[in-house]
Amino acid sequence: METAIEKAAFFYDKNKIDAVAYSCEDFVEVIRAAEEVLQRDDLTLKQRQEIAETFINRATQFSVSLNVYRGGLGVQALQLDY
Repeated sequence: METAIEKAAFFYDKNKIDAVAYSCEDFVEVIRAAEEVLQRDDLTLKQRQEIAETFINRATQFSVSLNVYRGGLGVQALQLDY
């Protein structure tokens, strides 16, 4: 069975040490980008849920919440954790 490090080395076409470094850098950027996308105001709650679900694995967690504003007051109507 191929290890995660071996998979990364194959993916990046680098030695194992370099592949781990590349993976760490990319992981941070992917999570940052996912959080940025999930915060967009033009997405529906369902779209946010679907996006969050595509990123679920043992190393990531996302929270999707719906805030409702009326008369300048905000209330968190729903929070979903993935």
